[in-house]
Amino acid sequence: MKREADAGAPMIPLSKVQQRVSAATGISLRTINRIAKEGREIEKGEKPSFSTPNKIRKNRKSKRRTVKRWILRSQLGELDIVRPGAAWVINADQNNAIVEMADNSRFISAARIRKTLELTCSLETIRRRLHENS
Repeated sequence: MKREADAGAPMIPLSKVQQRVSAATGISLRTINRIAKEGREIEKGEKPSFSTPNKIRKNRKSKRRTVKRWILRSQLGELDIVRPGAAWVINADQNNAIVEMADNSRFISAARIRKTLELTCSLETIRRRLHENS
């Protein structure tokens, strides 16, 4: 549109309205056509209103049961209670054995510790125990 003002004449013919709108707004010609088609469908009564693209569903709301549970927990004073995590896969004796083995040989791997002690836990569990106890 600025080029048209500088030139003093329209760059795109006035009869090509959708192309002019596309150039002025920066929206693709396909989108302009889609909006125009939807407008015609609304005028004919085929559609109730314009659709919102990329909107799959409305935002989820909290369920009443969940909110009631929150209120009950706050009234009972349970909001500040630290919830227990998952149960340990290894017991205290195995934990001490892991730490002791790591202390005896500083450069031993978690895989070697697991194999030597015949543990069924993950390597990440062994690393976590070593990190917590070192």
